[in-house]
Amino acid sequence: MFTFDYILFYEHGKVKWYYPIVSTVFPLLYAAFIYVHAAIYNFDSSIYYPGRNDPFIYPYFFLNLDKYGVAGVAKYIVIILVIFVIFGYAIVLIDKLLGKMINKKM
Repeated sequence: MFTFDYILFYEHGKVKWYYPIVSTVFPLLYAAFIYVHAAIYNFDSSIYYPGRNDPFIYPYFFLNLDKYGVAGVAKYIVIILVIFVIFGYAIVLIDKLLGKMINKKM
């Protein structure tokens, strides 16, 4: 929804080329937070959410160290970050095109 809101209502042509790279900092900090939270619970995967099969300490399946190991989790995180960057550069391209279209009309 934020993406559609941005495309429809924000000023265009101002996005910098490095914004998609910088935006990966937040998912990485979130993953770090999840593992700090898991460390507080001593990585105890026996605590489950009520009515779910996922351990309490891992809110998403791809962060589960017990199931995927460090290499598997790292692979999922890298894939997700690459998808975020690709999506971010698609938004940068749309922003540049909309900025040019709006500037032509003026």
